[in-house]
This record gives sequence, C-alpha cells and structure tokens, in this order.
Amino acid sequence: MAKEKGSRRRTALHIAAGNDHTEAIQTLLEIDSSVAKEKDRYGQTALHIAAANDHAKAIQKLLEIDRSLAKEKDLGDCETALHTAARWGCTKAIRKLLEIDPSLAKEKSSDAAGWTALHKAVERDQTDAIYKLLNFDPSLAREKDRSGYTALDFAEAIDHIACKELLERYTA
Repeated sequence: MAKEKGSRRRTALHIAAGNDHTEAIQTLLEIDSSVAKEKDRYGQTALHIAAANDHAKAIQKLLEIDRSLAKEKDLGDCETALHTAARWGCTKAIRKLLEIDPSLAKEKSSDAAGWTALHKAVERDQTDAIYKLLNFDPSLAREKDRSGYTALDFAEAIDHIACKELLERYTA
C-alpha cells in the first residue's frame, strides 16, 4: 500500500512530503522505509518534492529517517533535492538541506553539465537562492561545471545582471 502509485507515479510519501505532513511521513516510513527512495514519473523522490515546495519540516523528517536521500538524484537532470530547491528559489529548503548535509553545496549534477545548485539558481535567476548558497559557502562562487564555467561565467553568458552583480561580490 505504501508503494502504490497514482497518475504521476507518486506514492503516498510523495504526496505527504509535498503537503508538509510530517506525521504521515513518519507513519509511512515506519510501515516501509524503502518507499523513501521510490521515484515518481519525473524521477523525483519525496525529498525532491519537499524541497520544491520549500517544506523544511518534511525535509527534516525524511532525512532523520534516511540521510542517504540527500544524495539521491532525479532521473531528468540528475540533480539532488538541493538543486531542486535552488531552481525554485526555496530558501528554507536550501537552509535545511545544508544544515543537515553541508557536503550538498558542492554536489554536482551527474549529467553532462555537472552543475552545482548555485549554477541551477543562476539559470533560473533566483537571487535569493544564490545569496543563501553563497552565505553558506562563499567558495561556491569558484566551483566550475564540467565545461569549466563558474556560476559567474554562466550569469554573464545568459545576461542575468542581478545574478552577475551578486556573484561578483563573492569573487572579487
């Protein structure tokens, strides 16, 4: 029952995480902890869903049960939940994920791009997310993707002026 999937191939755990229902998350994982790594049709775990919805309590509960979820990558862009949070500018999720697993800050997508969450925040022009990531670890501004580009190089290339100006403060 815990692994039963709906139309988007989401489990009850995905739905509970998307709605920040920590008691339901706890119950579902007590019934069957393996459901934590189940992926929906987009290849996302419940942690990705919680991060996309900026649900820090759900993130906390999921990672209390299984910390290895933090490194799980989706099937699309091969990104962690931190990348997802950065894409959507979910600063509470970013803070919670980095509080629980600081190594996520430098985790790169496993696709051809090899982006950090900072690169993803720049792509989507998420200045609050950029600020949160750089305040956590200013050295992220020097991290390069697989093509050798920093987030600042990328911001300049796609003409995201506010992102560029913010990144310049950390690379000077």
